[in-house]
Amino acid sequence: MDNKPTQVRISKSKFVAGVQCLKRLYWLVHEPGLAAQPDAAAKAIFEQGREVGQLARQMFPGGVEVGGSDGLGQAIRTTRELVANREVPAIFEATFEHRDVLVRVDVLQRRRAVRRRLPDERRSITHHFSIAGQEGYLTVGVYEDGSPGEIFITMSKEGSTISGLMDSFATVVSLALQYGLPLQTLCNKFSHVRFEPSGWSGNPKIGYATSIMDYLFRWLELKFLKSDQGQLFESLPTPPHTARPSNGKGMVESLGELVQLGDGPVCHICGSLMVRSGSCHRCMTCGSTSGCS
Repeated sequence: MDNKPTQVRISKSKFVAGVQCLKRLYWLVHEPGLAAQPDAAAKAIFEQGREVGQLARQMFPGGVEVGGSDGLGQAIRTTRELVANREVPAIFEATFEHRDVLVRVDVLQRRRAVRRRLPDERRSITHHFSIAGQEGYLTVGVYEDGSPGEIFITMSKEGSTISGLMDSFATVVSLALQYGLPLQTLCNKFSHVRFEPSGWSGNPKIGYATSIMDYLFRWLELKFLKSDQGQLFESLPTPPHTARPSNGKGMVESLGELVQLGDGPVCHICGSLMVRSGSCHRCMTCGSTSGCS
């Protein structure tokens, strides 16, 4: 005799009923015929919910309903097919299962790409790079939260063809970022792409770069996705107030003494440079003179 327990699925309404009364949940699941039938008020609520559902579907013309008469398995397969069909703008009663949890969505609307433009005034960071003698600059414009939203690539010693290719590629990447494509996806796609020029980058955190694209996207990943990011735009520290020298002299006088050290002889007693004192020289360390009183 198989004593394996039977798997039972419960809906949200049955779950709420179980929270309110476990006995009621038992009757709804195991003895639905003995459960109390809905009264007129409950039927009115059900009918109102059905009408609201019909009105909601009218807001999404062209939507397709997933039937449930053929079982939940068929509903899940139908939902998967409709999701793959990009011509379907909306799906009614879409059915999914994940980790033994069954979900049915009243209206599943296909999301349209929305461009998130950068503000007219935004911060940016410019990075200089050099790969096998080929130098260039990468400028990254960022949103208010510090995430990248556009890039510009400028190569030195570039002709019109390379310049146009780099500008076009940077525009495509910028549009992809503004339309929500994760930066990690771009980094995974373009990192370790191999073509010339390639070589040592001079960046100890990247090392050898197999191409310019490899270096750029590994640097973007390092700067914006990994722990090396830190504070990209720290406010410049306020220069501290310059204190006067302990001897009470001003900065000009002290600097003058340092300049005078250059033409002074070496002290014959302690070996320090002597400072001009009138027509003679005096050692500031031991106090001896070059012969004058």
